[in-house]
Amino acid sequence: MFSLLLMPLCLVILYLVVAVAGESRSRIWTLLLVGYLVRLVFQYVVRTVPFFSHKLGGDSEIYELLSEMIEQRWTHTGIHFITQEEVFDIGQAALPVNLFAMVNHINRGPAREGCTAIVALAACVTALNLYKLALELDVPKLYAYRTTVAFLFMPAFIMYTSDIYKDGLVLLFMLGALGSAIRLVRRFSMLHVVIGVVSLWALWYVRTYLVFAAVAPLLVGVSGLNSKSMARPLLMFIALLGATIAVATYSNVLQGAVGTATDTFNLGTSSRVLKTAETGGSGIQFEDGGSIYGAIHLKILYTVFAPFPWQSGSFGLHMGKIDSLIGTYFSYRAVKGIRAHWKDDKGLILALLVFIIPMTVVYALGLYNIGLILRQRMPVVTMILLLGALSWKKTPEELEEEEDESDEDEDEGEGKSDEDDEVPQPAERSSASGAMSPVTAAERRRL
Repeated sequence: MFSLLLMPLCLVILYLVVAVAGESRSRIWTLLLVGYLVRLVFQYVVRTVPFFSHKLGGDSEIYELLSEMIEQRWTHTGIHFITQEEVFDIGQAALPVNLFAMVNHINRGPAREGCTAIVALAACVTALNLYKLALELDVPKLYAYRTTVAFLFMPAFIMYTSDIYKDGLVLLFMLGALGSAIRLVRRFSMLHVVIGVVSLWALWYVRTYLVFAAVAPLLVGVSGLNSKSMARPLLMFIALLGATIAVATYSNVLQGAVGTATDTFNLGTSSRVLKTAETGGSGIQFEDGGSIYGAIHLKILYTVFAPFPWQSGSFGLHMGKIDSLIGTYFSYRAVKGIRAHWKDDKGLILALLVFIIPMTVVYALGLYNIGLILRQRMPVVTMILLLGALSWKKTPEELEEEEDESDEDEDEGEGKSDEDDEVPQPAERSSASGAMSPVTAAERRRL
């Protein structure tokens, strides 16, 4: 019962978030409402239609089983946050399965609808964050809206936020951390300090390596690349270089990242996996000489733009071509965005590129399946969409309209202040009757 109640409850939470963001009366609320309902309906299709060649659904069933296993463990050890140190099978994604387990526990049984509602809520909040961030970066409202539409309704994004997957939470915390970093570079806000820290903590237990990718834009932003003096960028470069050497020397973060990519490469190039992938047309074999770094230029090309229009395969692969077209178009817009903002705001451009480029290379190293890369590259595609949106600039009319609205708001605020604290002024003679009357500052402005 609780599982079914979560669906309308998450919708109420979504509305409250939209209201706090000041968008409850705008069309973005309607868009998010439709996006949320589409995901709730589509959850009943995901496990009944064979989108891919391997089987119905995907690893959503694994998350479901892991959450049930955690719930059973709680009956013996008490409710607590369980990580892979306690249950190795959980892996690094401990937060989603603990969250799903809590929903199961309250529901007193499997709660697929409730867990899916949480994932759909995360997807819609991420879309709202993308929209607001685009507006704050001076993207025209129309194009910020269209970018959000493209993001929210990409087939791969719908697919992996309409069941018990972790991808909705991955993008929620990734953009939460990265968006707060960009905002903090532009203007300090304690709210975004809190959001950024919480997002980084959660991201560590959802997709660990994205923590380092999300912090990198903040480091680039505070380096002062837009300043005329070279002293600040030079000092930040030295500090960043020292930090990188320290991390490489005293931790296994870099070895772990390379090890993960190598394991993925070895798994993907195994004969069993290649045979299965070829059945649905999504398997990829490169002339890389058996090296993870071989044919890297082709791997990057496939990572960003595949599946290509001429490729055949499963229904899911053909649906992925819509994602590919959206990504290709916004990649073109991203190039225009770089050219438009490089001179005046190279710090922002580099902050985005320092996330996009390294993550693209990391995903390319382990590429062996187009269907899998459609899902893996969603964080990169999200930031490409944001970078592409920067290519649209506000017209002089829009800028003038914003200035007028700002002036009106200031006048209203000053008028209220003056009316509340009305102070008698020297008498002025009326032109009509010659009578003397006190005139407030607000009245003088109107005159």
